[in-house]
Amino acid sequence: MTGGLLVRVLAVFAVVGLLVSLVGLDAPPAQAQTPPADFVIQGGGWGHGLGMSQHGAQGRAEAGHGYAEILGFYYPGAVVTASAPETVRVALGAEVGAVAITGNGTGVHFYAAGSPAPVLTSSPSQTVQVAASNGQYTITPGTGAFAGVGGVVTAPIPQGGSVTVGTTGIRYARGTLVFNLLTPNTLQVSVHLPMEEYLYGVAEVPFGWHPEALMAQVVAARSYALNVAQRRRAQGGHYDVVATTGDQVYSGYETEVRASFPSWAAAVDATASQVLVYEGEVAQAFYSSSNGGWTERSGYVFLADLPYLAAAPDPFDNGGGNPRHRWAKTIPNADFRAAVLASTGVDVGAVTSYAIGGPRGGSGRIDKATVHVQGTLGATSLQGSTFRGMLGLNSTLVFDGSGPPFGSLDGIHLSVGGLVRARGWAIDPNTTQDVPVAFVVDGTPVHTLDADGPRPDVEAAHPGWGPNKGYDATVWSPPGPHQICLVARNLGPGTDTTLGCQWLQVLGSGPPVGYLDAWATEPGAAALAGWAIDPDVSGPVEVHVHVDGNQWFVTSTGTGRARPDVDAVYPGFGDARGWDVKFPLAPGQHTACAFAVNQGPGEHTGLGCVVLTVP
Repeated sequence: MTGGLLVRVLAVFAVVGLLVSLVGLDAPPAQAQTPPADFVIQGGGWGHGLGMSQHGAQGRAEAGHGYAEILGFYYPGAVVTASAPETVRVALGAEVGAVAITGNGTGVHFYAAGSPAPVLTSSPSQTVQVAASNGQYTITPGTGAFAGVGGVVTAPIPQGGSVTVGTTGIRYARGTLVFNLLTPNTLQVSVHLPMEEYLYGVAEVPFGWHPEALMAQVVAARSYALNVAQRRRAQGGHYDVVATTGDQVYSGYETEVRASFPSWAAAVDATASQVLVYEGEVAQAFYSSSNGGWTERSGYVFLADLPYLAAAPDPFDNGGGNPRHRWAKTIPNADFRAAVLASTGVDVGAVTSYAIGGPRGGSGRIDKATVHVQGTLGATSLQGSTFRGMLGLNSTLVFDGSGPPFGSLDGIHLSVGGLVRARGWAIDPNTTQDVPVAFVVDGTPVHTLDADGPRPDVEAAHPGWGPNKGYDATVWSPPGPHQICLVARNLGPGTDTTLGCQWLQVLGSGPPVGYLDAWATEPGAAALAGWAIDPDVSGPVEVHVHVDGNQWFVTSTGTGRARPDVDAVYPGFGDARGWDVKFPLAPGQHTACAFAVNQGPGEHTGLGCVVLTVP
């Protein structure tokens, strides 16, 4: 690599000495309890909670909101924009060896791609079977084996008629059926049709809902389909969307025979070509049936945070007579025990209690939370998404009806002199009383405070417990690596709940800390870069570079470069904690090491070594 210094900055949280990761902490052993016969688990919502709540859209429409206003709330920052006409490829069921096709009162023409004449025309109402075998097609009864150009056979759906496809058992009246030979003995059938005709067959909400809610649903569905199609086409996929809840439900002609279909068709026509666009890209317009009163951020449910998929209170989620805005499910103890055994391989015996810790989503969802289950024979912990799935709960937004407190550790920050600050919230479902939250360092409680600070966002998501359920605590910790945990103390039935933990390298009086995290070479020279802090001084730190084990350093430099990422982890020292240095070096392979020179109590600190190959 030639040229100037390669800037290859590693995230501060990934470097040596600053490993900050969420670590589950088992709840304290439960006291001897009589196992209850049943557990009643309470929750809210149905689905992932991202983007638009369909019941929320109906509630907003009932309150007088227009469809653009509805979409503006659920996808903040995205704008409704006209899109170009598109053809959508809809996968109808799974990959199979053969699929039955029935013309409902009409014959169907089957074409090998590139052939002007059909290879077969079925009789009216006849069922034929299109099969893949040894890399060729057969249509039975009717044809012998034949090859489709590019592995494709097509069958236009007759105008004014419909065709039933065996992989779904559903009738389709629009577009062209396309059979893709995926392997020598498997195929997949899809239907290709214009976007607006595809939307006629999307069946995601009751068609008798308010027109503004229907139009909001159409724009979200069109945006979702186009976004998914663009991404799958870029990857060379042979379809754009699937016809199930894996993407969105497409029921074809079955929607058009509904008495309420004219209302849905009017919503499609009224919003023709309209999609949601964010910064020039079609938005991933996720939606779900119900969010339980709070939308979730995409970074908690999936992998990436998208600005227009954020956590926010949604008081309209109970619209349309939503039966799942709040729900409760009774789990017999024997079923609970069996579910834990099947999911974890651990037989905890009769279940005595469970506790849901952190981290929770902005809505209170438990997908990534740690759930501790205590029984008469033992205990185990599992992820929130596993807990929800094994018990068949409607949503990942769960209220702890069993008794333990719940809440969140929103963040931990370091400051000068060993001060550690933690913030979050906590609620006990058995009482509106403020929950005591313990600051635990390396397993030892060092400070307890009440969660009594203002958190209107929490009140909006969990109405009934009051507006002041937040905590914000700062404690001193000795220098060194420590596990910091926040534990909500139980006030009623149940056990304490660990809201979250982090490992932190706490600074105090002592040697410097830092890292060598970038390097580069060019003919006759090398360059190194990194960061360093000495907790005993506020000024720059001197850094020495040694090459090939030489006792005397070959060059030195000092901190002064901006490193806001370091400042975010170690506030109080300023962001001028970075260093870089370039020095002559003979061609060949060399080992270079950087050291931070100590200026107070302690010793010099090695920042890291790297092997350099100089051209």
